[in-house]
Amino acid sequence: MSKKKVIIIGSGISGLTAGIYLLDNGFDVTIYEKHFLPGGECTGWYRKNHYIDGCAHWIDGTNPKDQLFKLWKHIGAFDENSTIYNMDYLAKFEYGDKVYTLYSDRNDLKKELLSISKEDKRQINKFIRTIKRFCLTSIPTVKPIDMMNIFELISFGIRFLPMALSFKKYSNMSVEEYSKRFKSKVIQDMLNRWLNKNYKMSSFFYVFQEAYKKNAGVVKGGSLEMSNRIANTFKNLGGKIFYDKEVSKILVENNVANGVLFADGSKEMADYIVPACDIHHTFYDLLDNKYTPKYFSDRFNNVKSNPLNCAIYLSFKVTKDLSKQPKMMDYKCQGFNIGEIKLNHIQVRNYSFDDTYIKDGETLISIIVPSSEDVYVKLKSLSKADYNKEKENIASSIKNLLIEKMHLSDKEIVLLDLATPLTYERYLNAYHGSYMAFVNLPKHKGLMQKGTIKNLKHLVIASQWLMPPGGLPIALFLGKHAAMRICKEEKIRFVNKEEKSVTNKNTKGKK
Repeated sequence: MSKKKVIIIGSGISGLTAGIYLLDNGFDVTIYEKHFLPGGECTGWYRKNHYIDGCAHWIDGTNPKDQLFKLWKHIGAFDENSTIYNMDYLAKFEYGDKVYTLYSDRNDLKKELLSISKEDKRQINKFIRTIKRFCLTSIPTVKPIDMMNIFELISFGIRFLPMALSFKKYSNMSVEEYSKRFKSKVIQDMLNRWLNKNYKMSSFFYVFQEAYKKNAGVVKGGSLEMSNRIANTFKNLGGKIFYDKEVSKILVENNVANGVLFADGSKEMADYIVPACDIHHTFYDLLDNKYTPKYFSDRFNNVKSNPLNCAIYLSFKVTKDLSKQPKMMDYKCQGFNIGEIKLNHIQVRNYSFDDTYIKDGETLISIIVPSSEDVYVKLKSLSKADYNKEKENIASSIKNLLIEKMHLSDKEIVLLDLATPLTYERYLNAYHGSYMAFVNLPKHKGLMQKGTIKNLKHLVIASQWLMPPGGLPIALFLGKHAAMRICKEEKIRFVNKEEKSVTNKNTKGKK
């Protein structure tokens, strides 16, 4: 029998992962990518011979004991032999001549918070206990919840039960709201500075428990190397990738997706189509807004109430030795404005821990300045000359601030690159420059989407947008889930080679 043919649009983490699992299950898979590199949002680039990482500042699933590790290993992202940098702290915070630390270890974190405010002892103890409770977090990586049988559902529910009440409670509370439980203004400020104050508090606890379990490390070499390794895994299994090949439309006949139309006017037919690109681009451009689910149309029609994760990303090289400086430092800058952007702090990432980012004694530092819909609209309205001038103004303002805060001279720091939401939009079709999905707000309910579309057959979406706030681990397992859904549609048993290889390894030599 001939293999069923699948076309995947986009070579990001979801697309590559879906492709690998489909190849495992006997499909003929081709990926078409607009860019000249694999990885999608998981990427990096070079400026003035310096590597700049545009994505994976830390990754869920770097601990070999974690359920996500098996998936990362299977697709070739990293394994037990990879160099993983586990940070002892999430960030350090400047308060005048004092520096306070959000440690990854619960005991160290407790001591630090008590040193700031002993009168918050009771609330600090609750905070630490909640982090411990969130260590029981269970993610449906093995298969989607809607595809589980009754026994699998019960097993999943039992694993999730110990933290179910806490998860529900803190999913209905923002970081800002939770921070007010502390009497200390310093602790309140630290919590709001570390994560978007509008995020669900459950997201905050989730990241902290991952850091505590040493399951949120940094992979040596960065995002681009990792994406290239995954693309090589896909190609070594027999998959085909075509770069600089932009898909302009998904072809549909009688509500069945059966091919793609390219920007150059050529066509390619297939049995299944897997859009693994920006979700707005999928529905509004590739499908001409004919099949957009209400879930997405409601949110895209009111972006201000459903804000996006977008930012301005600056990279500098510093000639001064930064090896003894904090790897993540949050500086206070009350009343600091850059055009439409009002800042009260900036976070500086120092890459001196990985020689990938060091060249001729110069170290990379990066700053992510949160953006907004208003900033995007303003930048979009500018002429090319005015846009470049605005970028220069932003870079100059941030550089002067860094010179002051990091005690640098003008000659010791040089701008390498500045990427805006328009940059992400241009290279990746990212809607309004969003590098993840919607901000995970407390009011948002029932966020996980299946990826199949009502009244449209043979199309399965693989995208981080199916489960806000998105990000690499979500892109990873939703890519796998897309492959599982196609196997189900074809009525064939899904072969999970990642589980099989682990079983073989664990039972080797045992009788």
